[in-house]
Amino acid sequence: MSAMSVIGSESWHPGTPIHCLVLLLCYAIGCVVTAWYLVRWRTGADLRGMNSGTTGARNAGRVLGRGGFVIVALLDGLRGLLAMSLAAAFGLREWWLTAAGLAVLAGHLWPAQLGFHGGKGIAVSVGVLVWLLPLRTAPEWTLAGLLLSLVLWSHRKDIRNRFQPKPPT
Repeated sequence: MSAMSVIGSESWHPGTPIHCLVLLLCYAIGCVVTAWYLVRWRTGADLRGMNSGTTGARNAGRVLGRGGFVIVALLDGLRGLLAMSLAAAFGLREWWLTAAGLAVLAGHLWPAQLGFHGGKGIAVSVGVLVWLLPLRTAPEWTLAGLLLSLVLWSHRKDIRNRFQPKPPT
């Protein structure tokens, strides 16, 4: 029986293998690290060894300029939207959608093929949140809170540095 023929059938219950496969697919979508591939294609260099060392839109913009930043940010946001749309198309609801949003973000933050060293998750999180709007259910609010928490955690050094007193020059 194909995955698509199972959708909507009464025999398909939460926790079935299809849910787990969809979550793995969402993680895989997150692992398509746009910035790393674009910088590698345009310069031949590994983005993880440049500037901040992250594989996000901001670091790609430092290497490729404003256009590179915009392209990466848009494509990263679309990855979040794609993963959530795919999960919903396969019938994932409520807490399973929360897991799908976290899976695509986890793929971006910790991509397996890049040694679990990725971006900070801003654009992917925005894509997931845009798909969720307006927030209506407890799982949606929970996912929004988790995404915000993960983004703040991944930017903790930047935030800490922002509030450090600067020595007089």
